[in-house]
Amino acid sequence: MINLEKLLLDAPTPIAWIDDQMNFLGANTLFAQILNINSADDIKGKAFSDYFESIEKLSLVERFINQDLAVLSFDQDLLIGRKIHNYKITLKKIYTPTLIIIAIYANDQSVLHEKQQEIEALKSASVAAARMAIVGEMTAGIAHEINNPLAVISGLTEQIMRNLPVEVQAEYGVDTKIIKIKQMTDRVHKIVKGLKTQARDGVADPFESNLVKDLINDSIALCTDNLKNLNIKLICDDIDPDIQLDCRGTQITQVILNLISNAKDAIKQQDEDRWIKVSARDTGNFIEFSLTDSGNGISPEIREKILQPFFTTKAVGEGTGLGLSITKNIIEAHCGIFHIAENTPNTTFVFSIPKGLSIQAPTEV
Repeated sequence: MINLEKLLLDAPTPIAWIDDQMNFLGANTLFAQILNINSADDIKGKAFSDYFESIEKLSLVERFINQDLAVLSFDQDLLIGRKIHNYKITLKKIYTPTLIIIAIYANDQSVLHEKQQEIEALKSASVAAARMAIVGEMTAGIAHEINNPLAVISGLTEQIMRNLPVEVQAEYGVDTKIIKIKQMTDRVHKIVKGLKTQARDGVADPFESNLVKDLINDSIALCTDNLKNLNIKLICDDIDPDIQLDCRGTQITQVILNLISNAKDAIKQQDEDRWIKVSARDTGNFIEFSLTDSGNGISPEIREKILQPFFTTKAVGEGTGLGLSITKNIIEAHCGIFHIAENTPNTTFVFSIPKGLSIQAPTEV
């Protein structure tokens, strides 16, 4: 037993061993490190469940011990140095004269896991792009059919305003009604414009100068009614109308709309006052956007994972876990920075994009 224990302790890979009651008999230094334990001796006598809390995994190991199986493997995420690592945990039975020892090998496969996630993300993005191309063609046709009658309505209302005597307009309230018609046609036009924007991925668009205020207005035009129906107040800071940004406008409006949509899903069940605030400012070399909602922030353990592909806090079937990952990729393709603000009472996402991108060579997303 002493020779076996020395062999396990000197192993070049993280390794520990437990008895048939799922209690740790020992571990080498490498294994202690991945569990954030100061000394390998501290693990002796501790229960397996003290470090592996998943009911599913505990049941799996218990069945393994009690059945005639030689090897068991499963994946396990572990937080090491503020970063999630994916380990392949392998259990093997070692028979001794007095008891059965289960040796636990931990193999860090984080790089492989990340590459697999990247491949899955690329597959999903490819499927989404194909769907968006079809939707884009349909939306362009529908937008054309809507914009034509809108132009006629808008033109006729202007003619009526010009040709109808002012006193008649005032007497019958025609002026206010026509103004309302004009406002509604303008609103429909903005919605159609927003739909056309969102139906394109914009990845092949050139970097062109856009008014920041227009980028935000195009985004919120598509979600205003939905937020009102959920009693969520949308607050838009008084943004300087002269601030401009070189960007792929379609992609930036998609980013803003996606962040608003995520915020809406996060706070729609709150009992207290619900609100979402959008702001943008010129910081000198960058244009900084921020989106804050009335939520109570993001816990540290979720903060570590939330930008990873396929991670979602939504219920099954309600989210793919790709939204924030794609958003981050878009911002980075604009040579920008995307992060979650810390030390704030509410949930705040911030992204900054440098100026002058039209004369640079940004990375493709």
